[in-house]
Formats: sequence, C-alpha cells, structure tokens
Amino acid sequence: MLVRPLARALEAAGHEIAGQAGSVAAALKELGDTTFDAVVLDTNLRQQSAEPVAAELRARAVPFLLVTGYDADQLEGSFSGAPCLSKPYAVEDLLAAIDRLHRDASTHQAFG
Repeated sequence: MLVRPLARALEAAGHEIAGQAGSVAAALKELGDTTFDAVVLDTNLRQQSAEPVAAELRARAVPFLLVTGYDADQLEGSFSGAPCLSKPYAVEDLLAAIDRLHRDASTHQAFG
C-alpha cells in the first residue's frame, strides 16, 4: 500500500494513482475492476506473497515494478525477471525506475 507522502510524490511527478491494495485479495480485485498502465508491487502484502498478483499482471501484460527487501536473485516464479527496486529506496530512485518501466513498455522491451 502506498503511503500518502509517496503517493503525493508520484502524483507531483505526473503519475496517476489508479488504485491501492494492502492485501493480495484486494490487489486481485483492483486488477479486475481497473485498467493499469503499470503497477508498483511489493513482494509481500500483509505478510502474504504477492506472487498471484504478479502472475495476473503478467497474464494481462501489465508491466510492473517489484519493491522488495529480498535480493533480486532470490525472487522466483512470477517475480522472476521483473524489474526490482530494493528497500529501502529513495523516492527519486522509485521515480527513475517507473520512468524506465514506462519507457521499456512503450518500446516493447518489457520483461517476460
């Protein structure tokens, strides 16, 4: 779930927050209800693996950025190969990673 200061920073940089979810079930519901250009996804939502959400994002061809406390080489399954930003991170790093995600998706070089 994005905290308010982070959401404000993203909006100030020109990004629209289309939805927020604090659990896997809520994230999957949001995916069914809303169209997303890209998603910032924590690998754990309320101490539950967000891998089902990553799998659904891949199935829908929605680019996503993982934020995690794990090493990228520890991520498997639907997380594998996804762009990753390690916690803790600076807002500037998040914004740069989102810009790369959009650029890669627009040139059809998104991971897969």
